Amino acid sequence: MDEFIRAFEEALDLPPGSVTGETAFKELAEWDSLAQLSVMTLLEDHFGSVVGPGLLKDSRTIGDLVAGMPAR
Repeated sequence: MDEFIRAFEEALDLPPGSVTGETAFKELAEWDSLAQLSVMTLLEDHFGSVVGPGLLKDSRTIGDLVAGMPAR
């Protein structure tokens, strides 16, 4: 999860350490449609997980995203 959090923070240009597994990512000021695309690209490029927008829609926290990622 730590690797994903670091990549998530970088993708959304957030300060290191500002996100945890319990962060409700949709409540972040930086969360918008571009952030959604960035996270989907992040999941595919860095983690080899191709996910649809359903995972983002159904997840509330960073931990939910990680738990919902298909196994590598």
